[in-house]
Amino acid sequence: NQPLDERRAITDTYTNFALRGALLSPEQKEQLKKVNNTLTNLYLKFNKNLLNSNNTFEIVVDKKEELAGLPQSTIDNAASEAKARGKEGKWVFTLHAPSRLAVLQYADNRDLREKMWKGYTTNATTGENDNRPVIKEIVKNRALKAQILGFKDFASLMTADKMAKTPEAAEQLLMSIFEPAKAKVAEEVAKMQALSDSLGNDFKIAPWDYYYFAEKVRQRPERGRNP
Repeated sequence: NQPLDERRAITDTYTNFALRGALLSPEQKEQLKKVNNTLTNLYLKFNKNLLNSNNTFEIVVDKKEELAGLPQSTIDNAASEAKARGKEGKWVFTLHAPSRLAVLQYADNRDLREKMWKGYTTNATTGENDNRPVIKEIVKNRALKAQILGFKDFASLMTADKMAKTPEAAEQLLMSIFEPAKAKVAEEVAKMQALSDSLGNDFKIAPWDYYYFAEKVRQRPERGRNP
């Protein structure tokens, strides 16, 4: 006859201990410990690669006219970054948020926006900072961890103590949000495309155009009306 909140607290505590391996045999506990250590090292390596890739990426601009549309503060920061990298007299843009977002949202230079978007979406996928092999090892060890704890896959392990309880239920919830969001994005892109067409452009709105034209649409006096 325990109160509901007490029963829930006991159940949650039991589940947490079980998910951390409390019910495993000594041999399984040792296996789990090794897998957890491996995953910790892989996560550290992943973040290190990402940081290194972020810090080394650059887009160098040497013509002032290619900076059209950018706020003066962004241009000034790009000049300072260029000087710090031994490229004084030029402008350097990086993947760090203040630089990246300003380019995507305000740069009239479509090629510059494309370089920034592609740099960001392919970050840490080449050279010594390539995270793809790291991700492969993470996936393998997550699957092993789930197996040791008695789950069919890592998704089942991760949802076991969540409200959804199963990956299928979680996916169903996500899709119920995704479909309306997808329809809303299509509506927004249609407005952007109409505006772009009215300006004489002959291209289809691409991912690197999204923030730029979203800002243009936002600035219109009567938002949402076709030109």
